[in-house]
Amino acid sequence: MRILIVKPNPLEEAELIEYFIAQSFLVEIVYNRLELSRILDKSGIDLVLYNADGMDDFAQISYINHYWPQIKVIVSMENSLCSAIEKIRSGDFQTLRRPFSLTDLRLCCNFKSSGEALNDRAK
Repeated sequence: MRILIVKPNPLEEAELIEYFIAQSFLVEIVYNRLELSRILDKSGIDLVLYNADGMDDFAQISYINHYWPQIKVIVSMENSLCSAIEKIRSGDFQTLRRPFSLTDLRLCCNFKSSGEALNDRAK
């Protein structure tokens, strides 16, 4: 399985990479939006962990959901942004509030034994 981490928090990046590699994921990291479409066009990405830090990121997330609906998107964001996003949550993505633990991430991903991500929403 391939995961794409978008704009990772520098304090969490190494731990995320270590976790996903231990779960047998192939990990790619994108630091800007220009690279995002290019990597998604290569296909083969199964999961996107998007570190949202502003409202502009949700336009990009909607774009991903529209053009690559088969890819599961998990959104990580600051608590202050979470309350502003509650009205936007009708999109097909999940939220993961920061700071988060790997346990929170595991629950949000909720992987099947075959390695495929479920489409259950994190609460």
